[in-house]
Amino acid sequence: MEQFGNLRPPARKVVNIHDLLDRAQRSARVSYAAHMAIFEQFDPSLPPTFVDGDQLLQVFLNLLKNAAEANPTGGTITIRTFYDHALRLRRKDGTGNALPLQVEIIDDGPGIPPELAAQVFEPFVSGRENGTGLGLALVSKIISDHDGWITLDTVPGRTVFRISLPVAPKTPQGD
Repeated sequence: MEQFGNLRPPARKVVNIHDLLDRAQRSARVSYAAHMAIFEQFDPSLPPTFVDGDQLLQVFLNLLKNAAEANPTGGTITIRTFYDHALRLRRKDGTGNALPLQVEIIDDGPGIPPELAAQVFEPFVSGRENGTGLGLALVSKIISDHDGWITLDTVPGRTVFRISLPVAPKTPQGD
């Protein structure tokens, strides 16, 4: 629970999402995902986003670690980026913003059981015997704090975590 209380507000700046993904996958390859094949399907034309790079890096590391742990004997992880013009987040107050930058972390593991998948972003929900159930809750909080959205699509043999983020404003604050 300390992680939630210690999480500072995002110190946002203009960031190239591919730089963060490259750092995350390089770290994963030499540690917890050494037994996995990691593939990139990047859209090189993606514009930058406006995020706290350290916090978003933590999100990517966590998702890659989960994907690797889902396949202890090996498998594949695909990191995919693309642009989706149609995706918009609408808040309860009627305001909203476009979230066109898409990042997917895809693994070919056993999938997440439906009863767990519905609650996977809630604190203390874990599918692992010794799991705390805080990793994905923290991921969800960080993405929400960045005005983004995270979703899960899972079936046996394919689990996809998709993060949707806004494009950096033309004149970002704090830069």
